[in-house]
Amino acid sequence: MNLQIRSLDLLYRLSAETLTDEQLGGYRYQHLLELKNLAGQMPDGGALYAAFRQRLFRKVAHHLTSLHRKIVVGILCGYSSEWIGDELYWLLEHSNVFEPYVFALRSRTKPAEEQENQKEYDAFVQDIQRRGLRLVENFNTKEQREYTWQELPVHPDICIWLSPWMYLFQGDLRIWNFPLTTLHTYIPYGYFVVTNAQKTFYYDQFNQELHNLAWLIFQETAISLKLSEKYCFSGSRNCRYTGYPKMDDYFVPREKESSLWDSLLSENGTPHAKKIIYSPHHTLATDDVITLSTFASNGKLMLQLARKYSKETVWVFKPHPQLGLKAIRAGLFKSETEWEAYLDAWKSLPNATVQLSGGYHRLFRESDAIINDSGSFLAEYLFVNKPMLELRRPEQAFNAFGEKILEEALYQADGKDAAGIERFIQDVVLKGNDSKASNRKALFAKYLDYYHSSKHTAAENIFGTIYAQLSMDGGII
Repeated sequence: MNLQIRSLDLLYRLSAETLTDEQLGGYRYQHLLELKNLAGQMPDGGALYAAFRQRLFRKVAHHLTSLHRKIVVGILCGYSSEWIGDELYWLLEHSNVFEPYVFALRSRTKPAEEQENQKEYDAFVQDIQRRGLRLVENFNTKEQREYTWQELPVHPDICIWLSPWMYLFQGDLRIWNFPLTTLHTYIPYGYFVVTNAQKTFYYDQFNQELHNLAWLIFQETAISLKLSEKYCFSGSRNCRYTGYPKMDDYFVPREKESSLWDSLLSENGTPHAKKIIYSPHHTLATDDVITLSTFASNGKLMLQLARKYSKETVWVFKPHPQLGLKAIRAGLFKSETEWEAYLDAWKSLPNATVQLSGGYHRLFRESDAIINDSGSFLAEYLFVNKPMLELRRPEQAFNAFGEKILEEALYQADGKDAAGIERFIQDVVLKGNDSKASNRKALFAKYLDYYHSSKHTAAENIFGTIYAQLSMDGGII
C-alpha cells in the first residue's frame, strides 16, 4: 500500500473512530506528514490539519496512559551547546510517572566534516555520562552507523527535541520514522532574534516538519507564539509559552560551574581588571542559512587588543563550537593545526583563555562585557544586564525583536571598525560609561523575565505542561 493510500486509511479510521491501539503502532509519522501535505492543497488546510492532529494525539495520549507503567521520555540532542540543563531531566526522574533518557544523536553532514562530527558526538556523550544521566547512544562509532530501532535498548514514548534540523543526522530516529505510538515535543535551541535578507528564516524557525508534527512546542517568549501563528502551516495550537530552560540557572543557580575569571585574574596579577568575553559566530559565508559572523575581519584584532590592555582587562575567547570548522572551510586557516595555533595564541596570553564548550552562566554572570556577533546571545546576555558590543556586517538581518534589542539595549560597531571596537573597551568597559543599562533592564523585564511572571522555572513550566496535557488528552482529568 503506497504512502498516500495508507495515510488516507489513517484519516478514515480515526474519523470513523475505528482506530485501535494495536493499529496505531502500524502507522508512522510519515503518514501524518503526508496528510499535512495533502491538507496544504486545500483551502484553510492548516486549521483542518491541526484539528485532525489534535484528535490523533488524544488517541496516542490515551494509549500511553493506559500502559500502566512509567512513560519513557527521550531528550534528543546532538551537541553540548544545545543542552538545556539538567533540571527538566531530574523533574521527570523524580516523578512517579516518567522515566527519562538522553538520546545522543550523531550529526552526518559533509564527508570532510565527519571527524569534527565525531568529536562533537563523543564530547556530548562524555558530558552526559559525567552528569550521571541515563544515556542511549544512537550511533555505533566502531562501525560508523546509526543503530536501528530494533537495536535500541529502549524506545521513547514521548520525545523532547532540542533541535528541529532533521537533515543533520540519519537513521530511524528522524521524526517521520517514529511509530504513531509516540508523542513529540520541542524546545527551541535559542532565542529567535535573527533572520536572513530573504526573510525565509522565519519558516526554518517555525515551519519545519517537527513544528507541524509536534504534540507540544515550548516557546521561549510570548513573541514566538505570535510568530508561530503567522509562519507555521498548522498555526500555534500546539505551542505554549514556558520560557527557556537554559536560562533557569540565572534565577535558581544549580550547576556547579568553575570560574574561569578567578584563575585569570590571579594568574595575571590584576585582581581588579575588567572581564571581557569575545564570542564570534560561525556563519562566515554568505551562502549560510543566515550570515552573522565578523570573525574574518576582527579575529586577529581581538588578540591584539587583549595584548594591548593586558593590565586593564582579562578575556575569555568563546567561539561558536562550529567556528573552527567554518573558518577552515572559508580559508581563514589552512588546516586544523592552524586553527589550534590560533587558540593557543589566546591561551598563551597571561590575561586570556578559551572556552569551547560547557556551561556559561557563571561566565556571563561574572563578566563585565561581551563583544559578540551571535544570534541568541543578544537576548541571553540581557539576563545579566552587562554591556554588549554587537559587531555588524551588511549581510546580517534581524527580526523585529532582534532589532529592538539592538537599537535600545546594545552598543554597535562595524566588524571592521577597529577604532570603534577599541572605543567600546575604553569608554564603556574601562570608564563605565554604560548609558544603556536602564534600557536593558526594561527590555528584560518586559520580554524575557518568565520566572517572575510565572513564578516557576522554564523546566518546571515544561514538566507541568507535559503532565497536564498528557492527563487531559489521555482522559485522566
